[in-house]
Amino acid sequence: MVSLFKVASEVFLLALFAVTLLLNINLFISPPEIIANNQAPFCYAVHQILFTWLNLPQWIYTFIYIGVLYGSAIYFGMVLAKNRFVSNYTYLPALIFITIFSFFNQYTYPTLVFLFLPLFISMFNKLFEIAVHDKNLSRSFDIGLICGTLTLVFLPYWSLVVFSYVIFILITPFYWRYWVATIIGFICPAIIALIFFGLFGNHQIVLDYLMLKQTPDVPFIPLSNFQIWYRFIVIGICLGMLFLFIDEHLFKVTTIMKRYRNLFNILIACLFTYQLIIQTWLFELNVIVLMILSMYYSNVILRVKNELISNIIHGLMILFVLFFQYFT
Repeated sequence: MVSLFKVASEVFLLALFAVTLLLNINLFISPPEIIANNQAPFCYAVHQILFTWLNLPQWIYTFIYIGVLYGSAIYFGMVLAKNRFVSNYTYLPALIFITIFSFFNQYTYPTLVFLFLPLFISMFNKLFEIAVHDKNLSRSFDIGLICGTLTLVFLPYWSLVVFSYVIFILITPFYWRYWVATIIGFICPAIIALIFFGLFGNHQIVLDYLMLKQTPDVPFIPLSNFQIWYRFIVIGICLGMLFLFIDEHLFKVTTIMKRYRNLFNILIACLFTYQLIIQTWLFELNVIVLMILSMYYSNVILRVKNELISNIIHGLMILFVLFFQYFT
């Protein structure tokens, strides 16, 4: 299957959608309950539009979920090719992206945060550009704007701004204007949200959210043993692929790739450190880790010259997906 998607022919777009549908068919059979975060303003707005105003049945929302995953995968592949993370544009990164996220669809499906997945990809796109072309004020503003929007989707995403500043310190020269532009961009979504919700007489939800006056509707539920091992396995795979990617004896790593790799290492370290500090495992934060994992797998599989080996790797990934979806 892998060899079919190593080309950019539009014929395989339909095949890619078919794969997306088949790998997420379990959501039609036994869909998880959707958890509405009524404290996050943008999640609250999306929930109101989809399930109160439009009153969508769950099977239509499942199609929306699959559509977001499919569109995000194509956008993901375009970003990797544009920033030379892969040698040329193919649909293979999109296929890997869909496979890995399908592995976790029982966790991403219930949260409306997943509908904002294209914003995460856009953030990576801007960080890629800054890592190579740092002298651009608009990119810094855009990163702040994206982080500010994501913060109104899920509050702990404010930490992405801290990560952006770490990137500025370690990868780019110091330009104070870009730091200020990022802060301005970060504040803008909150102002827009206050105006938008104010038009409907509900601006207090934004104020309470930003001032931490609200408590979650759903209390924190400790992870079961299976869920803990489930995550440890994924972390182990991620770290294993990380070491494989670092080994320059197996794969030659260009200078630009080293800069991207450092960016990923910093981001993973920031995410896990933040979760250790708050002593809570937040799957919404680890969606970003899944994206990094998709990037590593895409790059590694594209570099494997033996088609049989690359197909075996992807075949095993699909077997893991089906096993965890239907037999656990």
